[in-house]
Amino acid sequence: MKKIILSSFFLHFMLIFSGCEKKPGSLVVYEEVNGPILFAQCYINFAWGYQYSGWYVDSEGQVYEFNEQIQPKLGLIHNATFAEDSMIQSLQSAAKTEHFIDQQILTEMTSLIGPASRGKLSAPVHRCYDAGVLGYFTFIQNQENKTYRAVLLYQTGDWAQMNLQKEAVELFGLLRRYVDNDSNPLPCAP
Repeated sequence: MKKIILSSFFLHFMLIFSGCEKKPGSLVVYEEVNGPILFAQCYINFAWGYQYSGWYVDSEGQVYEFNEQIQPKLGLIHNATFAEDSMIQSLQSAAKTEHFIDQQILTEMTSLIGPASRGKLSAPVHRCYDAGVLGYFTFIQNQENKTYRAVLLYQTGDWAQMNLQKEAVELFGLLRRYVDNDSNPLPCAP
Protein backbone atom coordinates (compact mmCIF):
# COMPACT_ATOMS: atom_id res chain seq x y z
CA MET A 1 0.00 0.00 0.00
CA LYS A 2 2.84 2.36 0.89
CA LYS A 3 4.43 1.61 -2.50
CA ILE A 4 1.20 2.50 -4.35
CA ILE A 5 0.84 5.79 -2.47
CA LEU A 6 4.48 6.73 -3.14
CA SER A 7 4.14 5.75 -6.81
CA SER A 8 0.96 7.78 -7.09
CA PHE A 9 2.65 10.79 -5.45
CA PHE A 10 5.66 10.49 -7.74
CA LEU A 11 3.40 10.24 -10.84
CA HIS A 12 1.46 13.36 -9.83
CA PHE A 13 4.71 15.18 -9.05
CA MET A 14 6.11 14.33 -12.50
CA LEU A 15 2.90 15.34 -14.26
CA ILE A 16 2.79 18.69 -12.52
CA PHE A 17 6.41 19.58 -13.21
CA SER A 18 6.44 18.23 -16.75
CA GLY A 19 3.80 20.91 -17.43
CA CYS A 20 6.29 23.58 -16.42
CA GLU A 21 8.57 22.74 -19.32
CA LYS A 22 8.19 25.16 -22.24
CA LYS A 23 6.46 23.38 -25.10
CA PRO A 24 5.06 24.99 -28.25
CA GLY A 25 1.58 26.27 -27.44
CA SER A 26 1.79 25.38 -23.74
CA LEU A 27 2.85 28.34 -21.61
CA VAL A 28 2.37 31.91 -22.74
CA VAL A 29 5.45 34.04 -22.25
CA TYR A 30 4.79 37.71 -21.55
CA GLU A 31 7.54 40.28 -21.58
CA GLU A 32 7.85 43.95 -20.78
CA VAL A 33 8.23 44.96 -24.41
CA ASN A 34 7.25 48.57 -24.90
CA GLY A 35 4.28 48.52 -27.23
CA PRO A 36 2.44 51.40 -28.83
CA ILE A 37 0.57 52.13 -25.58
CA LEU A 38 2.38 51.81 -22.25
CA PHE A 39 -0.33 53.04 -19.91
CA ALA A 40 -4.01 53.84 -20.06
CA GLN A 41 -6.71 55.25 -17.86
CA CYS A 42 -10.32 54.77 -18.83
CA TYR A 43 -13.66 55.76 -17.41
CA ILE A 44 -16.72 53.87 -18.54
CA ASN A 45 -20.32 54.34 -17.46
CA PHE A 46 -23.55 53.12 -19.01
CA ALA A 47 -25.83 54.34 -16.21
CA TRP A 48 -26.67 57.73 -17.73
CA GLY A 49 -25.99 57.11 -21.41
CA TYR A 50 -22.79 55.87 -22.90
CA GLN A 51 -19.56 57.37 -21.55
CA TYR A 52 -16.07 56.11 -22.38
CA SER A 53 -13.15 58.49 -21.89
CA GLY A 54 -9.60 58.59 -20.61
CA TRP A 55 -6.02 58.83 -21.75
CA TYR A 56 -3.17 56.78 -23.20
CA VAL A 57 0.58 57.19 -22.79
CA ASP A 58 2.62 56.00 -25.77
CA SER A 59 6.14 54.57 -25.72
CA GLU A 60 7.64 58.06 -26.18
CA GLY A 61 5.79 59.53 -23.19
CA GLN A 62 3.22 61.44 -25.24
CA VAL A 63 -0.22 61.63 -23.57
CA TYR A 64 -3.36 61.26 -25.69
CA GLU A 65 -6.95 61.85 -24.59
CA PHE A 66 -10.06 60.13 -25.87
CA ASN A 67 -13.78 60.56 -25.39
CA GLU A 68 -15.69 58.02 -27.44
CA GLN A 69 -19.42 57.96 -27.88
CA ILE A 70 -19.27 54.67 -29.76
CA GLN A 71 -17.99 51.21 -28.89
CA PRO A 72 -14.38 51.63 -27.73
CA LYS A 73 -11.53 50.34 -29.83
CA LEU A 74 -9.85 49.07 -26.67
CA GLY A 75 -12.31 47.70 -24.14
CA LEU A 76 -9.97 47.81 -21.17
CA ILE A 77 -10.44 45.10 -18.60
CA HIS A 78 -7.84 43.08 -16.70
CA ASN A 79 -6.24 40.36 -18.86
CA ALA A 80 -7.91 41.53 -22.07
CA THR A 81 -5.63 41.03 -25.06
CA PHE A 82 -5.15 43.37 -27.98
CA ALA A 83 -3.41 43.19 -31.33
CA GLU A 84 -0.82 45.87 -31.93
CA ASP A 85 -2.91 47.24 -34.83
CA SER A 86 -5.88 47.95 -32.55
CA MET A 87 -3.61 49.76 -30.12
CA ILE A 88 -2.18 51.89 -32.94
CA GLN A 89 -5.71 52.67 -34.20
CA SER A 90 -6.71 53.73 -30.69
CA LEU A 91 -3.77 56.13 -30.52
CA GLN A 92 -4.57 57.50 -33.97
CA SER A 93 -8.18 58.21 -33.03
CA ALA A 94 -7.20 59.89 -29.74
CA ALA A 95 -6.24 63.55 -29.43
CA LYS A 96 -2.58 64.33 -28.79
CA THR A 97 -2.26 66.62 -25.78
CA GLU A 98 0.41 69.11 -24.76
CA HIS A 99 1.25 66.78 -21.88
CA PHE A 100 4.42 64.71 -22.12
CA ILE A 101 6.13 62.48 -19.53
CA ASP A 102 9.82 63.20 -19.04
CA GLN A 103 12.05 60.41 -20.43
CA GLN A 104 13.75 59.74 -17.09
CA ILE A 105 10.40 59.35 -15.32
CA LEU A 106 9.06 57.23 -18.20
CA THR A 107 12.09 54.92 -17.87
CA GLU A 108 11.40 54.57 -14.15
CA MET A 109 7.75 53.81 -14.88
CA THR A 110 8.47 51.22 -17.56
CA SER A 111 10.86 49.41 -15.22
CA LEU A 112 7.87 48.73 -12.96
CA ILE A 113 5.69 47.12 -15.67
CA GLY A 114 7.16 43.59 -15.43
CA PRO A 115 6.90 43.26 -11.65
CA ALA A 116 3.45 44.93 -11.65
CA SER A 117 2.19 42.43 -14.24
CA ARG A 118 2.85 39.56 -11.82
CA GLY A 119 0.66 41.04 -9.08
CA LYS A 120 -2.49 39.49 -7.71
CA LEU A 121 -5.70 41.50 -7.59
CA SER A 122 -7.58 42.28 -4.41
CA ALA A 123 -11.13 41.01 -4.13
CA PRO A 124 -13.59 43.42 -5.79
CA VAL A 125 -15.41 45.63 -3.29
CA HIS A 126 -18.72 47.32 -4.09
CA ARG A 127 -18.34 51.07 -3.43
CA CYS A 128 -21.00 53.04 -5.34
CA TYR A 129 -24.06 52.92 -7.55
CA ASP A 130 -24.17 54.32 -11.08
CA ALA A 131 -20.67 55.83 -10.77
CA GLY A 132 -19.20 53.70 -13.53
CA VAL A 133 -15.65 52.39 -13.38
CA LEU A 134 -12.36 54.26 -13.56
CA GLY A 135 -9.39 51.99 -14.26
CA TYR A 136 -5.62 52.39 -14.67
CA PHE A 137 -3.76 49.85 -16.82
CA THR A 138 -0.40 48.90 -18.22
CA PHE A 139 0.39 46.34 -20.95
CA ILE A 140 2.79 43.48 -21.50
CA GLN A 141 3.46 41.61 -24.74
CA ASN A 142 2.78 37.95 -25.50
CA GLN A 143 5.99 36.97 -27.31
CA GLU A 144 4.39 34.11 -29.24
CA ASN A 145 1.63 35.99 -31.05
CA LYS A 146 2.74 39.60 -30.46
CA THR A 147 -0.47 40.63 -28.72
CA TYR A 148 -0.62 42.77 -25.61
CA ARG A 149 -2.32 41.90 -22.33
CA ALA A 150 -3.89 44.61 -20.18
CA VAL A 151 -2.81 44.56 -16.55
CA LEU A 152 -5.03 46.32 -14.03
CA LEU A 153 -3.18 48.59 -11.63
CA TYR A 154 -6.12 50.22 -9.86
CA GLN A 155 -9.88 50.47 -10.32
CA THR A 156 -12.53 52.46 -8.49
CA GLY A 157 -16.16 53.39 -9.00
CA ASP A 158 -19.05 50.98 -8.62
CA TRP A 159 -16.50 48.26 -7.93
CA ALA A 160 -13.05 48.92 -6.49
CA GLN A 161 -10.11 46.60 -6.97
CA MET A 162 -6.35 46.99 -6.95
CA ASN A 163 -3.22 45.17 -7.98
CA LEU A 164 -1.48 44.20 -4.73
CA GLN A 165 2.07 44.08 -6.13
CA LYS A 166 4.09 46.95 -4.61
CA GLU A 167 5.38 47.99 -8.06
CA ALA A 168 1.77 48.24 -9.31
CA VAL A 169 0.88 50.50 -6.38
CA GLU A 170 3.96 52.63 -7.09
CA LEU A 171 3.16 52.77 -10.81
CA PHE A 172 -0.42 53.85 -10.10
CA GLY A 173 0.94 56.63 -7.85
CA LEU A 174 3.31 57.80 -10.60
CA LEU A 175 0.49 57.86 -13.17
CA ARG A 176 -1.67 59.90 -10.80
CA ARG A 177 1.21 62.30 -10.19
CA TYR A 178 2.60 62.75 -13.70
CA VAL A 179 -0.44 62.24 -15.93
CA ASP A 180 -3.46 63.11 -13.79
CA ASN A 181 -1.48 65.70 -11.77
CA ASP A 182 -3.49 64.36 -8.81
CA SER A 183 -6.16 66.85 -9.87
CA ASN A 184 -8.94 64.50 -10.96
CA PRO A 185 -10.84 63.17 -7.98
CA LEU A 186 -11.29 59.42 -7.95
CA PRO A 187 -14.99 58.49 -7.80
CA CYS A 188 -15.93 56.49 -4.71
CA ALA A 189 -12.30 56.25 -3.62
CA PRO A 190 -11.80 54.48 -0.31
